[in-house]
Amino acid sequence: MEKKIYKAILDTMSDLVKVGISKDRRNAQQGYNFRGIDDMYNVVSPILVKNKIVILPEVIEWKQTERTTKSGNGLIYTAIKVSYHLVCTEDNSEHIITTYGEAMDSADKSTNKAMSAAYKYAFIQVFCIPTKGEDNDADSTTAEESLPQLPKEFYHEADQAKSLIELQAVCVEWKKHLSQAQLSALRDYYHKREQEGLK
Repeated sequence: MEKKIYKAILDTMSDLVKVGISKDRRNAQQGYNFRGIDDMYNVVSPILVKNKIVILPEVIEWKQTERTTKSGNGLIYTAIKVSYHLVCTEDNSEHIITTYGEAMDSADKSTNKAMSAAYKYAFIQVFCIPTKGEDNDADSTTAEESLPQLPKEFYHEADQAKSLIELQAVCVEWKKHLSQAQLSALRDYYHKREQEGLK
């Protein structure tokens, strides 16, 4: 008997190729764009429901160690191996995909971040999710191309901050001179420094 899960996966791919998930979030410090976990949930979840696929995660391996940054601050490093059971509710057929996730955090969020990374990249690959959908205007500018940059002077000042209080002061001052779109990049930069262990 033919398993319906594979037809459901194909239908999901067909829906996702129409909309895509663009890289409209910015890692300001390291200078690259990416697709966030919330973007994945918002786009993929209703399509999974439509095609009657249930996702059941199962953590197979979990490893956590402590590391120290160059500044002497502590970071929790977590590596996990996760299996995702893709189940079609029409006939209970399933396919299992297994992937890994890694993350670091100065507090208690490294496991959560590793889970998010594993989920995001597992489904980007299994569903071949493009960064631009077929329904988008081919002549329009992508989010990655149009995302505004922060001024070099900001990075010069912010990179010298030795504590979150100092970084907050720099950010507050620069907020007066930035556009609404640039404020998103400013927040990304701040959170990145925080995750790296700046206190």
